[in-house]
Amino acid sequence: MIDYRAQMDVYQHQKMTEYKKELKVFNKQFEESRKSWLEVQNGNIQIITETLNDAQKKRDNLYAVTRLLPKPYQYPEAVFYLYEFLSSSSEDYDIRYALERVDANEMKRMMVAVIQNQQRQAQLFNVIMSSIRAEINRVGNVMNQGFGQISNAVSKLDSAMDQRFEQLNNTISIMSGQIGELGSVSERQLSVAELALNDSRNFLFMNADVFGRLKPLPVPK
Repeated sequence: MIDYRAQMDVYQHQKMTEYKKELKVFNKQFEESRKSWLEVQNGNIQIITETLNDAQKKRDNLYAVTRLLPKPYQYPEAVFYLYEFLSSSSEDYDIRYALERVDANEMKRMMVAVIQNQQRQAQLFNVIMSSIRAEINRVGNVMNQGFGQISNAVSKLDSAMDQRFEQLNNTISIMSGQIGELGSVSERQLSVAELALNDSRNFLFMNADVFGRLKPLPVPK
């Protein structure tokens, strides 16, 4: 059977004690290494800072003595702005501040150009949308006119068809009346014919003996 309590005691009193000792040594070595690294880095930073400051001083002195512009600022707009800024200002600004003003003015000019470009795009978009709306209205008007013409044509066709149907109905009524009249006449003629036939039959029946004694007529030679 495993004695967990005994193992816990070994872990807490032996292994944890050794771990704490090793951790203490490690922290001490880390702090010493960190301190040495920071000293080196701070020395390098100080050297770089002094070098940069010395270079800036030499550059400022060079600008102040020679009045030369750096290569990035040797374009007409920057030169004109520097001339206007330095000649119109009552303060004795150095060339470094003037160049910073050139950068700020260039940034402002670029922002204005971007805004103007966006405004032109917005105006062009409005023109395009106006053209589209005008075309839609024109097509709508043409379609409305076409629908109106179609409606008028349909109305005229309906009226003509109604008139034609009315004429056909009148013609059919007239023909029906004529057929009725013809039927009445035919019935009267048939009645008269039947009466005449009946009279002939009665005459022949009453005089059958007389017609029986009649000799046939000789056939001519």
